[in-house]
Amino acid sequence: MPLRVPIFYSPKFADYNPNDPSLAVTMCVAVIFGGMHCVAGLFPTIQERLARRISASSVAGLPILISVLAVLVGDFSVRFQRQEKMMGTDVWFVVVLLVLYVIARIFLLVLSWITLRVPDPMALVEIQWVAFFPHIN
Repeated sequence: MPLRVPIFYSPKFADYNPNDPSLAVTMCVAVIFGGMHCVAGLFPTIQERLARRISASSVAGLPILISVLAVLVGDFSVRFQRQEKMMGTDVWFVVVLLVLYVIARIFLLVLSWITLRVPDPMALVEIQWVAFFPHIN
């Protein structure tokens, strides 16, 4: 019996347990990550702002949809013993949503780098830390 989990461990889909709390924790972290990007501030153009809002909303919302569908796919396959063709369609739908999630994350990364071309003028202002922490002087 191994004493540790391998570095690139991933359970098989056949071993998937819909009652496993790790799915809920992972999806909560993903939703919080997307929510932080929804709060992001200034963008040079309206198109960048719209693209950022769409991709951040996708990153925040898709994990909820993916987790609900993953639980339903696992639950239906166990309870009703549906046909393989229908099961395959459901699994492919979840896979498509996962691909959309990855594309939205990549889009957020690219938008973050693009936004650095026009820095906010307040980013270059020197902060007088002594005014905030006089005991450092």
